[in-house]
Amino acid sequence: MMALDFIFLMLMVGLSSQDYTHPDMNAPTENCSRSKSREVRKMIKELILEEANEKKYSLPADCPFNPSLDMHVPHEEKKFSITGRDWKCNYCNKHFTNEDYLDKHFFRKHSNEISSERVVCLGDMCDMFDCEGIRAQKKKRESSIKNSYKKCDEKEMMKAMHKCEVIITKCFPPDLNELSHYLSAKSVSAICSQFKCTNPGDSPYELYHAKIVEKGSTSQFYYIAVVFISLTIVAVFAITLFQYCDTTTTPDLHFITYGW
Repeated sequence: MMALDFIFLMLMVGLSSQDYTHPDMNAPTENCSRSKSREVRKMIKELILEEANEKKYSLPADCPFNPSLDMHVPHEEKKFSITGRDWKCNYCNKHFTNEDYLDKHFFRKHSNEISSERVVCLGDMCDMFDCEGIRAQKKKRESSIKNSYKKCDEKEMMKAMHKCEVIITKCFPPDLNELSHYLSAKSVSAICSQFKCTNPGDSPYELYHAKIVEKGSTSQFYYIAVVFISLTIVAVFAITLFQYCDTTTTPDLHFITYGW
């Protein structure tokens, strides 16, 4: 009996000594959330930078939305996803089973690739952009509840509104020129109007996803239109070719002789 107990004890010790942890899980944590930064980055691109770039507006060097200040851009540009379960680091060609492991690898092994000028953590703006949809879900949940905004802290909303406007103004100074004034007003309306206790505007989370759905619908429409036009052209060509072949192969009855 003691021999069996000893064997069981040794098996337990052996199992407990195995390392089942992914290597990068031991990396120290960083202060700037990469996942939140990615969500904010996508919203900034769609809701702010897309139109600014179309209108040839140059962001000020100290604008927090300026990609040259985004601390994670160099790492994001060195990612390569072969499949959803195979992520590759283009610095050292190592492969990882998901993006989170690759992020930890970047932080642990390639932090030296980030220049000291890149000081903006977009993840810190997650609340401003409602990057996780928390405010959007709360508004949707409370929309059917009478006087749902009575518990709203007006002072906190005013602080958040002011902070939002300061950031927008730094990127689009209203007094700079007509274009900057226009982009400033539009960005404040899109990003900052959510910070109200009464009749708050849609959060950037809602605006972003609505825009993505709209783009998807437009792309689908163009795809269907292209397919329809292509099939029509093929059908017309086939009918024309058939008629031509039928005409050239039909015998001329005026020249047929029967031999009697």
